[in-house]
Amino acid sequence: MARAVRGETNRLGGSRERQYRRGAQSVHAERDPTTHILGAATSRSRPSRARPAADRREGRRSGGDQGGGRRCGGGQRRPVALLSQGASLSGAELQGASLFGAELQGGSLEGAQLQGARLDDAQLQGATLEGAGLLGASLNRAQLQGASLLRARLLGASLDQAVLEAADLSDASLWRIYGLTHFATVAAIRMSGESWLPLWKSLISAFDRRWNDKEYHDLRTTIESLPPGELRDEALKRIESLDCRTPDKTLASCDPSAPPPPEAVTWRKALEAARVDEEAYAEALAKALKELVCSGDDAIYVVRGAGFQERLKAAGAAASSLIDDLTNKDSKDCPVSASLTDADKAKLLRIKQNATKKPGG
Repeated sequence: MARAVRGETNRLGGSRERQYRRGAQSVHAERDPTTHILGAATSRSRPSRARPAADRREGRRSGGDQGGGRRCGGGQRRPVALLSQGASLSGAELQGASLFGAELQGGSLEGAQLQGARLDDAQLQGATLEGAGLLGASLNRAQLQGASLLRARLLGASLDQAVLEAADLSDASLWRIYGLTHFATVAAIRMSGESWLPLWKSLISAFDRRWNDKEYHDLRTTIESLPPGELRDEALKRIESLDCRTPDKTLASCDPSAPPPPEAVTWRKALEAARVDEEAYAEALAKALKELVCSGDDAIYVVRGAGFQERLKAAGAAASSLIDDLTNKDSKDCPVSASLTDADKAKLLRIKQNATKKPGG
């Protein structure tokens, strides 16, 4: 039985349950549970476990500004059905979607458009969200151990009780992130070049853009174009954290010259205090990835995930012992190794070879 992530009946007709079933039949299910998202725009191509590199690049080029999304007949957004662990959603347009509790460990959401989306309790360990648009998204209690948020646009995102161990926040846009820092878990993060100002980069521009009333209006217009219902209403509520006219004094001002409120300073200090050097980060990342895939024998789709393999590459030589365990079918430290094919192991060994290759070698 496929497990459904919370969604809203839309204008495509039929009950919510019937639409979930229809979505489940639209992809070849390699494993259960299958995760469905309703109320989201379609991705640029059907989500799969291994999208070709050319498709991923095209997804990034065509990702749009704040979104807008491809639509199917009559201007309606159709349901998106996707597989869970290790899934590839690179460039997917999921504005206002609910991925509550989604199990996307080791998956790739590179360049995904998730403005106003709900990712509360999402399992994103070892995933890559590089360049993802997470403006006004909710990541409360999200598990982000070993995840990459490199160049992610997290403006106005909620991170209450999120777990950010061995996460990469380099070059991320962090203006107006909020949530109770003392309930969040932040440790051994990689962070440099991050921005705490009301500036952001769109996917189609190499230059910083100032966040202002027009940008907020454009984002609201995108979310308002979703089918009417609870999902859209909740997404509109979430993105209010980006309204320059908000009366909430705990949020940073849209005026970059204004001093930040104590709450914003607390978040910045918490993240900066958890920052470690490159060597320590690689070790922490390798440890997080090992805990992810070696704690049981059901992590085969995580290991095969594009996101997980990118994170292995990021760990470099520090991940060598983990790869040794994964490629040893008799490994007692990593039971999933017994389920990996020769092709799986060949990919992992290439990652190790490239990581340990000496310059000029």
